[in-house]
Amino acid sequence: MKWRVLLAGVSILAGLSVMGIITYRTGSDLRTVALHLPLRTHLLAFLVAAMEVWARGLRFLLLARGMGIPVRAPMVFLSPLVGDAAGAATPSRVGTDAGKVACLLRGGMELGGAAAVLFGDLIFEAMILVLGGIVVLAIAPEAWIAVLGAMAYAAVTLLLGAAGIFVARLPRGKEPPRLWYRLRLAARRWRQVRVVGRRFVRRSKELRGLSPKLWLALLAASGLHFIGRLGVLPVVAWHVMLPGSLPALIGWPMGLIWVAGFLPPPSGGGGVELGFVATLSSSLPPEAMAGTLFWWRFYSFYLSAIVGGILGLLIFGRGVLMGIWNRKPTG
Repeated sequence: MKWRVLLAGVSILAGLSVMGIITYRTGSDLRTVALHLPLRTHLLAFLVAAMEVWARGLRFLLLARGMGIPVRAPMVFLSPLVGDAAGAATPSRVGTDAGKVACLLRGGMELGGAAAVLFGDLIFEAMILVLGGIVVLAIAPEAWIAVLGAMAYAAVTLLLGAAGIFVARLPRGKEPPRLWYRLRLAARRWRQVRVVGRRFVRRSKELRGLSPKLWLALLAASGLHFIGRLGVLPVVAWHVMLPGSLPALIGWPMGLIWVAGFLPPPSGGGGVELGFVATLSSSLPPEAMAGTLFWWRFYSFYLSAIVGGILGLLIFGRGVLMGIWNRKPTG
C-alpha cells in the first residue's frame, strides 16, 4: 500500500514540477500564473468542465434506464467524479472503472448491471471518438497523430472489454491460462471475473434492444462529453492564443487527453505537460504558456479529481477508497 501511495505522490509532484520548470523558462512566476485568467473565463471554463462531467453521468443514467437497471440518479452523476479521483491516483488510470462501479453499486445497481453499463459507456465513447475524430481531422489535419492516438485508445478499451466477454463465455471449470499466473493473478480472481462476466453478458444483451430515440440521446450526451473535453483549452486560451491557432488548440488535446490513459505513472507523471509544450508551443505566446497549461490541466483534470476524491471520502470513507486504490493483484 505504501509504495502505491508514494508512487502516486511522486507522479503528481513530477507533473507539478514540469509546470514549475515551464513557468521558470518562460519568464513567468506563480503570481502571473495564478492571475492568468479573467474572472469571466474562469466561470466559462468551470461551466464547460461541469457540462462534460454531467454529460458522462447522463450517459450512465440513460444506459441504465434503457436496460431496465434500477439505480438512484444522484449516485450515477457522482460516479464520473469518483472515477476521475481513483483514476488520477492509479497507474494508467486502472482505478477509474472501480471507482465508477463503487458509486453505481451504492446507488442500488447490481454488479452485472454495473458492468453492462460500463461496457455500453465504452461503446458510445468509442463511437464518439471515431465520429468526433473525423470532424477534428477536417478542422486540424496537422493533429492527425493525436486523433489516431485517441482512436487507438478507444480500440484498446474495446478489445479489453471483448476479452472479458470471451473469458466469461469459456466453459465452466475452465482453468486460468498460464499468463494469468504470470501476472500474479490468483485462481480466485479468475472465478470472480467469470461470475461477473456471465452476469454482464446476460445484461449486455439488452443493449441491442435500445430504442432509436435512446440511441440518439446517448449519442447527444456523448457529443456533449466530447465537446466539453476539447472545449476547455480554447476557452482558457481564447484571450492569449496566436492568430490561426484555434484548430491546433482543438486537435492536439484530443491526443493529450485520451492517450494519457496509456501513460503508466498516475496523473501522467508530467507526460501530458511535456506533450502540451511540444505540440502547442507555436499556438501560444511564451509568456502565456505556463498559465494556460496550469488552468487547462486544472479544469480538465485536477478539478474533477479533487472534487471526486472529497465526495468519495464522504460517501465511502477512507477504508473503501484505499481498497479500490490499493487492491492487490494476487486477489
